[in-house]
Amino acid sequence: MEEAYAIKLDENGILRIEGSEEDYLILPASTITKIGNRLYQIVGTAANVHLMEIGRSIGRTLAEIVSHQMKSNEEGDIIEAIDEYLTRSGFGITKLERHGDHFDVIIERPPSLRYKGEGLKKCRFEAGIIKGILETLTNKKWQVQIDDSVNDEKCLIHVREMQ
Repeated sequence: MEEAYAIKLDENGILRIEGSEEDYLILPASTITKIGNRLYQIVGTAANVHLMEIGRSIGRTLAEIVSHQMKSNEEGDIIEAIDEYLTRSGFGITKLERHGDHFDVIIERPPSLRYKGEGLKKCRFEAGIIKGILETLTNKKWQVQIDDSVNDEKCLIHVREMQ
């Protein structure tokens, strides 16, 4: 079993990751699908855009954790730190692959696919998280494209810097 983060409950009843001042909540992975389903009931297919934006906002916050794992501000180091974060935090089995002008993020059994929601497109939440982390750490704009050609147990997200 992989090593995850050391989470401690402090004297005030707040969860903290060892070495971080941020406080945390533990939420079930099914929460993502439940939020998506409720959004779908209210706004229809626009729920997919909202899920990506929710992920993006969460990613901006998670960038703080990821930054502690970086050895430098080089793009390769940032990508490795994101990969390590996703793996250690229960996002499924992740793999990041470089391809010249872009890289691919492959996540097997990601949170949004463990509890499939009706009317929701796959991997929008995870793509948003990756985009939010990258934009925060690099101060650049990034394009994330979900590739639906892979099976329903996997996310394949193509990521490239916007020019």
